[in-house]
Amino acid sequence: MYKSLSVALMCVGTPLSHAQCENSFTLALPNASSAKYVYQGPVAPANTYSTQPVTALSFTPDRRPGVWHSFYTANRWCDSTTYHNPKALTPYWAKAIWDNATPSTPNDLGIKQRFDSFITEGFRRITINRPGGNILGQYVPQAHYHHLDDDQKDLLEIDLADWIDDTLTNVDADFELAVFIGSWQSGHPAAPGLGNSVDGTYWDCTDDDTDLGFYYRSDPGNTGTATSITAANCFVDPKEQSSMQETYQNFVPWLDIGCTAIWLDNSADASHTSGTGYLGRDRTIDLIQSPDYSAVNFVGEGIPWYNDTTGHEDIHRPLTDYLEAMPWMATDSFADDRGWRDTASTISVDPSTTEAIIVFQSDNGATTLAQMASMRDRGFVIWVSAQSTDASLSPSSVKKINWLQRLYPELTSSFSGDMADFNGDGTVDCDDYDLFFTNWYDSFVNGSDYFGIWDGDLDGDGDADWDDVNYFGTLSSWTGC
Repeated sequence: MYKSLSVALMCVGTPLSHAQCENSFTLALPNASSAKYVYQGPVAPANTYSTQPVTALSFTPDRRPGVWHSFYTANRWCDSTTYHNPKALTPYWAKAIWDNATPSTPNDLGIKQRFDSFITEGFRRITINRPGGNILGQYVPQAHYHHLDDDQKDLLEIDLADWIDDTLTNVDADFELAVFIGSWQSGHPAAPGLGNSVDGTYWDCTDDDTDLGFYYRSDPGNTGTATSITAANCFVDPKEQSSMQETYQNFVPWLDIGCTAIWLDNSADASHTSGTGYLGRDRTIDLIQSPDYSAVNFVGEGIPWYNDTTGHEDIHRPLTDYLEAMPWMATDSFADDRGWRDTASTISVDPSTTEAIIVFQSDNGATTLAQMASMRDRGFVIWVSAQSTDASLSPSSVKKINWLQRLYPELTSSFSGDMADFNGDGTVDCDDYDLFFTNWYDSFVNGSDYFGIWDGDLDGDGDADWDDVNYFGTLSSWTGC
């Protein structure tokens, strides 16, 4: 089923050299000859979208929160006496350390320990954020399977595969592990390749053609000579069988180890609007119906929207037709730019028909628990980005996880924060008292879809009643107003 290819990855640029960074290894990529999918949708003039609604699909949203874990953002170096890290990968991923419960140094933490911590904290949905790393000359880290070295492949195919199976068997049969895959060019979700910029100094289309055995649009005759090495010409074309076979080669290894979802970068279109673009949304909708990927949960980025101009105000409303066809996601900066995060926003989505995921990854995305809660209450599904470069998650990640444990009942069993600090600002004062009673009263009178801590259900019995009021008064950190 597999074929081996010999490839050399180079880390180029000052102060690093070719000699320092060369890393040759043998690849094992699936035979993609059986891949049948090609893009079937319409191609309108000037790459504009069809105005026709998306055909109704049998889509059931998953409303569970999740954690989006990055394997990159560490320091890049190639002159270490211990190991090379030309792609700025988290140390325990760069060294492919799986199980190390007692690390001698923080950087020797095992991946198993990190994943186990997410399970302990109550998460049943985890997305690996582009573990291929950040090749020099690009702006976007990738999850291309052929970017991984043999040790990382072995870890995925053996240790991680066993861990997924064990988690599904002994923890939760509905556990979901996904991989977030970068795109070659904005708007081409079927292209888990390089990012928005391709610098020929570090990578070129001809090399990629040779390595994978398939060709890109820049070399339609597969002659081995690319007409251009710009991003505009080096994207994988979802309408070409060869391109889709290359895509298949990079999807299947993740699916084989037990991933049940694939997140596609830049799959709405260049500007996420209904104007001109790269047909990303239509191609993504078509991709999720491909027989090559039955039972795969594809998630597209970012959330498709349109401008609803009222007077002098632009209201960026999500496109309902697309949201009801599949899950879509965006990071908190996207929500902030569109004005969705603000607690006064009127933008909402229907939780019964949509899965619009917002990943909170920085303090700029949500400065208060109330902002995050407001988005949850307006139908968005909240995730948190958990980033680390050693044994510790970033302070922002810890805080966001703590906030999610207030918002979602399924996470509250592992809540370790101070429940008297009701608004999660690190201080217990009268603001917490006022906010608790406001939220408790609303849930007590009107009911709630969630009944988490944030909704006034402090004792976790599934409702907001007088027992919760009494409980709040007994919290050790509460001193009264």
